[in-house]
Amino acid sequence: MLPFIFSTNTSPLTPQIPGDYRNNYGPSDYDVRHYASANYVWQLPVRRALFGHGWAPLVDGWQVSGAIFARSGLPYTVTDPVVSGELAGSNYGGTVYPQFLGGSIPGCGRAAALTTVGVGSFTCLTADQFDGGAANPASAFGSNGLRNKFRGPGYTDTDFTVSKSTKIPGWERGELALGFQFFNAFNHPNFDQPINDKANPQFGQIVSAVSTPTSILGAFLGGDAAPRLIQLKLELKF
Repeated sequence: MLPFIFSTNTSPLTPQIPGDYRNNYGPSDYDVRHYASANYVWQLPVRRALFGHGWAPLVDGWQVSGAIFARSGLPYTVTDPVVSGELAGSNYGGTVYPQFLGGSIPGCGRAAALTTVGVGSFTCLTADQFDGGAANPASAFGSNGLRNKFRGPGYTDTDFTVSKSTKIPGWERGELALGFQFFNAFNHPNFDQPINDKANPQFGQIVSAVSTPTSILGAFLGGDAAPRLIQLKLELKF
């Protein structure tokens, strides 16, 4: 499962130059270069720590569990719909990927996001890093390999649960389990991709966060939220 919900950008549905496969070559929208996830369950050895002593309903049945997600940023394509519209009058039906002027490709580092999230958006790209425009559409076409050339911020999330199961006296298989579940346990934000429309006044800026893949109501079922969520859980097992 890929932990992300993106709303800022959509993938270009039409290539820049139909039939020119080299110009339209690039990573897939869901290309993840680095990804790690882990799930764990640990029955706490409370009785062993007490050298075998202790009242069973109090010291037995303690458990911690959780999940960890971490991945690198997903790719996106910079587009220029203004130039695409200017060229549409000449029967152009593609999507213009503006020419990147070179140099190192800027990243959308998490550290930069955390320093400015309290005062608004932060910038990953600027329009002056790209050539072309409505006044000079011929220079707007980017060279080989501009589809999904840029990558957004990475993603990390941690869920954690601590619970206690107690056998019900006189009921052979009956157990009562009480626990606390923490979704996004460290309460940190994860950020959406920057706006990829070169004509947009907020081009290159990250303006929103993304939801978590897990929540009290499950994955992507309306209860998803970026902040930490805490749930008190009571189970009857039989």
